[in-house]
Amino acid sequence: MKTLDNIIMQRQSTRVFTDEVPTKELIEQIVEAGRLAPYAGIVQQRRDSFRHFFAVSRENPIMQPIMKLVEESRVEIVDEAHAAGMDERWPEMVKVLDMLYRKSADDMAAAPWLIIIAEQAGVPQREQVCLGHVMENMWLKATELELGAKPSSGIADIRDKAALCTLLGLDSEEDYAFDALSVGYPKIPLTTRDGERKPLPSMRWFE
Repeated sequence: MKTLDNIIMQRQSTRVFTDEVPTKELIEQIVEAGRLAPYAGIVQQRRDSFRHFFAVSRENPIMQPIMKLVEESRVEIVDEAHAAGMDERWPEMVKVLDMLYRKSADDMAAAPWLIIIAEQAGVPQREQVCLGHVMENMWLKATELELGAKPSSGIADIRDKAALCTLLGLDSEEDYAFDALSVGYPKIPLTTRDGERKPLPSMRWFE
């Protein structure tokens, strides 16, 4: 059995997947790990339902309108960066944005499954923090199951949240934050990537 340290060291972003489709039982295990992630108790204590998961097959027709929402939002983000003069202050960053965001959002369908998470907003707003907990739990669980996973941040970029809510069957009048994880079998088996660039150790004690 893998230890948590092993799983943390092995966790990585998978960008190329095989055509083999993970079973629904495996996806449900990953979703369950996300469901058990911490949430903002004060905000959500009077709600019975505030965290929702959607497992979308890349073959399902709903994937196309989701990708369209991502593409529209990405173009808006790049246009806003140019309008704010960021191409003059940070030309390399905007150049990368232009290259990555002015193209098809087919990365949303890179893996057999796209797991979308919706976390209902509250006051004070903690939904984005909670989504981070959910994503990490799911990613580590996928690693334990020897599945590849990749955050699909295009879902978080979607500006028209009401349209996304409608596609997913959520109340479009409610305020949700979204994120997503692509999941499938990695084309290159997961290994501990000791040579990968990581933040340098930085810790100070105030005793």
